[in-house]
Amino acid sequence: MTVPPETATERTIHSLVILGELASGLFEVLDSAIGDGTHSAGEVLEMCWPVFASRRNDPVLRDFFELIGLASSRVEPYATLAPTTLRAWADWLTPRMSGPADGRRARAVAVMSQVDGLLLMRQTIGRRAADEAFAVLVRTWRDAV
Repeated sequence: MTVPPETATERTIHSLVILGELASGLFEVLDSAIGDGTHSAGEVLEMCWPVFASRRNDPVLRDFFELIGLASSRVEPYATLAPTTLRAWADWLTPRMSGPADGRRARAVAVMSQVDGLLLMRQTIGRRAADEAFAVLVRTWRDAV
């Protein structure tokens, strides 16, 4: 039996479902790792990395980066949905950042940028390189305190 290829609409719907599941699962897993307390940027990075850097999450993260790539190329609906998803993550993370309230969002986005960069390295040049970069970032955050 031959299965007909997916249509563009079916691929879009599938991708949107993945994005929604990713966001939902992300908040649930991160909430269990971080909780409701406030933490420094370095602490959040240390708590987030083990959650993301697992082989179990690699397939979902490949899909995430594909969706981000489509958004970066201004392909709809990804160009609209990806920023919304990333803003939701920043909104969720901001109150969990320690320090002066007026700088919490910027610190949340800084941590997000580092996590995303590490994940991109993990997907492209490998786990070992990403883990080594993570160790350097952790030392940098600790030295800055």
